[in-house]
Amino acid sequence: MDTRSGESSATEVLSEIIEHKITHVHITNEQEQGLFRSIGMSPEYVAMLNGMEAVIADGAEEKLVGTSKTIMGTHKLRDDYFEENKTLWAK
Repeated sequence: MDTRSGESSATEVLSEIIEHKITHVHITNEQEQGLFRSIGMSPEYVAMLNGMEAVIADGAEEKLVGTSKTIMGTHKLRDDYFEENKTLWAK
């Protein structure tokens, strides 16, 4: 699965539901580490999370569980999550 298209799709759906434009921004590993540190995570935990992100980006998740088509359920992101939980997202 191309996660970028999935992220774009999710942001488009949520933007529509809450009537506010959401833009997904890709960040570098260094930016991600800085973000984690800025919220108080330890350097060791930051390194572990960032390492996991890199392994997942290299396809480890697909090798383990298959593609999104392999694990798709019957729930719809729009109806079963975003619409039902609109108050969590809209302020």
